[in-house]
Amino acid sequence: MPSASLRIICLDRICNQLRERFWKSCTPNPFSDLPTVLVDELMELAQSHHEGGPSKLSDVMLLLKSGRLTCLNLCPFDLEKEFDLSLKKIGRGCSSPRILRSLSEDMICSIISLNPLLEEVHLNIRTDFEVFRKCHNLRIMRFYNRPKIFPFDFFSCYNHAMPIDLSVLSSLRDLEVLFVPGMDTYTIVKVLGICPKLISLGFVDSLDAMEEIFNRLLIESSLNFDVDSHFQLRRCVWGSNVNFLSKRSPPKNCRFSFQVRCAVAFCPLVEELIFHTHHKEALRELKNLQRLTLLRIHFRDCNEDFIPEFIDLLQGIGQHLKHLSVHCSAPFPVYVICDRCPQLQSLEIDGPSFVMNSSEASSYFPLKRLRLKTRDKEEDKKSFQFLLSSCKSLEELFVEHARFLDDSLLLQIFQLNPLTNLKVIGIYDSCLTWEAFQMFMKKVVSIEIICISSQEEDYFYDRNSVFKIPSHRSIEYCDALEKEFFYRRLNENRF
Repeated sequence: MPSASLRIICLDRICNQLRERFWKSCTPNPFSDLPTVLVDELMELAQSHHEGGPSKLSDVMLLLKSGRLTCLNLCPFDLEKEFDLSLKKIGRGCSSPRILRSLSEDMICSIISLNPLLEEVHLNIRTDFEVFRKCHNLRIMRFYNRPKIFPFDFFSCYNHAMPIDLSVLSSLRDLEVLFVPGMDTYTIVKVLGICPKLISLGFVDSLDAMEEIFNRLLIESSLNFDVDSHFQLRRCVWGSNVNFLSKRSPPKNCRFSFQVRCAVAFCPLVEELIFHTHHKEALRELKNLQRLTLLRIHFRDCNEDFIPEFIDLLQGIGQHLKHLSVHCSAPFPVYVICDRCPQLQSLEIDGPSFVMNSSEASSYFPLKRLRLKTRDKEEDKKSFQFLLSSCKSLEELFVEHARFLDDSLLLQIFQLNPLTNLKVIGIYDSCLTWEAFQMFMKKVVSIEIICISSQEEDYFYDRNSVFKIPSHRSIEYCDALEKEFFYRRLNENRF
């Protein structure tokens, strides 16, 4: 294991002392005079400690009451369970979920009110927006749907948005990220008008709001937004899945294209986009997003032949795309991406894919990160061979449901491409054996994490782990997946 710095060793020791209630009787709070950066680091480190079980709010209460936090993330804590155990200790017996939720909300309000320096907040329990009124430094506010916290409220959790006090938002002039699941169209419109520095609404679809803003501009001259203005949004979600939770039908062709046209006009600075394609004609509107560097595009709700329009889109924006994720049900041509995205660093294909002919495998494609979720067909195998043989600079590889991948195919790939730069490998549901694992370990000297889950056995290795032999105690596939680029970049905690 790499040696830890003296700073980390000291912080780690302080975290252990917090768990042991070393400063329980100290007055005043010993952390109230520390630099904010140290309190934030201690909080993050304390939440990452799992040796003694999941983090407890009581372990870090001194940090939470220090008034020095700039980042508050209460999602790792099971507040309901902690309050339930505390009430039982004092003889209150079992409390209803609603009482536990009320206690949790009160606790959150108290913690926030004690930390006026907050710049970033992550919560999975609703709270009174009023408590944020004096948090003038807030830049990031994220609220998450976590039904497991309060299972009785599962459906209301998804069907009702958290109420937002717009007067409070108007006092948070530096707010850059606001993620509140379930925000309706009119709330989004008001939020965009109140928060001029907003760069992200998280995973909230803003297409309807863009259309509404355009319509209002036609009839409301008093609207605080003129036709030549634009928003500062850098990360957007346009369109949504058509499923039972959304209770929506796909918009008609002409309306969907118009909505996308409005969104592009109002948000020309978008750099990262999650786009659900309902109609292929709308793809041409995206060609005007000349700052786009990351695109995740879903085609599963598009029942048309989208390939020609997508090829045309990549012709227009492919030169500056660095990260591309394609989710599709129809076979997708891999060679198109190679031809039109010369600067691409990260590629994800979730669905069937194909190449025109195997001779293309002699080309060079400067990918650093590749994730493939195949359908285990012969064409998928050819695409896999083509990409693995062409990507000489790969540092990260994730492959799922590729039962065509066996030791023989892996050996063929190594003969064409030594994969000398690979650092992270995650392979799930394959036919690789112990010999393949050994092949990786011997040939790829730069390897840091490898996880192979095959029909025969599972093999794991983590260079930074104390376990130096394949062991289920060392790492699991889900742990390796947390290192994957799109998993991290398009995560609700970050997007």
